Amino acid sequence: MSNFSVLYPRLRLEALGAPPALMDIKIRDAARMFMRETPAYRASHPNVTIIPQTGDYLLPSLPADSEMVRPLYVNFLETVAIKARPLFAIAEGLLRADYTIREGGLKYFTSPTFNTITLVPVPDENVTGSLQNIVLQLRPSRTATTIDDAVLSRWEEEIMVGAQWLLYDMQDQPWTNKAEARRYKLRFTKAWTDARRELDKGFARADLRVQIPEL
Repeated sequence: MSNFSVLYPRLRLEALGAPPALMDIKIRDAARMFMRETPAYRASHPNVTIIPQTGDYLLPSLPADSEMVRPLYVNFLETVAIKARPLFAIAEGLLRADYTIREGGLKYFTSPTFNTITLVPVPDENVTGSLQNIVLQLRPSRTATTIDDAVLSRWEEEIMVGAQWLLYDMQDQPWTNKAEARRYKLRFTKAWTDARRELDKGFARADLRVQIPEL
């Protein structure tokens, strides 16, 4: 993990006099926004054992200084089955009554609460097995002071653009510059749009593509 301070020298060129605590906030906020909009920070999670008649599963094994944005990919391996099968992502707000029908067993997952996977329908007393091949989209937590090394190495420029926008957009600071703020905001929006397109193609090539309604 890399400390946010590795980005201070570049930010000081744009916002001379900005204190370290403020730069941490803007770097963290930019990274959180970027990784909310793109699956730039992904991680596998250990298998989760299914408990009959339990639909919600907390995912405690996340990397340091991170939180889950959404699950990207989840397989279900039933105890009596030989091969795991994928579950399908569905947004909580789009759940319909027919999604809870038990015919055919467990089909969907969603994530309505913090760092939790919810299974639909709720496994009944006869369902046993585990969730496997879990891939999560992550972002820095609200209190993070570090960021994953590989993520920073790949997306440093995009995160810097976002942090520069947020600094320029502040009120009544020596570095406040609303014109530059607008320019950097446009660059940041384009950066995450381009990154999302690039990463979506990567998922398709890796056969990890899942159609995910907006959570």
